Amino acid sequence: MSNGETPLGGQYDPDELEELESQAERRGTGRGLIIGLLIAAAVAIAAIVFVLMNPLGQQAPPDNTVPVTSLPQATDVAVPETLIVTATPVPTVTVTETTTAEPSQPAEGSAVQVSLSRVYWVPDQSVISAAALVSTTDPGGTCTLILKNGPETFVATATATAPTSADTDASSCIVNLRDPAIKAGDWEAVMQYEGPAGSGVSEPMTVTVS
Repeated sequence: MSNGETPLGGQYDPDELEELESQAERRGTGRGLIIGLLIAAAVAIAAIVFVLMNPLGQQAPPDNTVPVTSLPQATDVAVPETLIVTATPVPTVTVTETTTAEPSQPAEGSAVQVSLSRVYWVPDQSVISAAALVSTTDPGGTCTLILKNGPETFVATATATAPTSADTDASSCIVNLRDPAIKAGDWEAVMQYEGPAGSGVSEPMTVTVS
């Protein structure tokens, strides 16, 4: 085939042939560029899917908590000073032994005056507590509480307490009487004193046992 002839024996223009070849070349380049972009996009999508589907991406965040291996002992915890209460002993009533014997009668001509100031029932301790003043400052006297209800009589004794101040001119008698046989009801109480200065008996007072 000679130069300038077509395969069918026709003539063609060399410029036209060059133009056709250039167009074909551009079309091939464009198709290659499009194919390259499609491949790059597919690779990018595959990478994203791989990252999303990667099991490592689904793991829980690491636990940085320090494990507790022991609990603090009670001695390690300080108690605030303001919460500490100092215990104080609870006073109890001192009870003397009781007897049903009749008290001795005070001597005639006694110069000691006995004034029964209080007598009351202490239900929590089942005690009858009485106090009296005696018009003497001599130590060593004996106080006797006499409790009567009809034919029943209960007696308890205690030592008189001399005054501790020079301004006081009377001793005190404090007697606490307890006996399981004392029944509920109204009882008559009197305080009797015997000592170096003489003896005396108070006026009666009524105490109710419940």
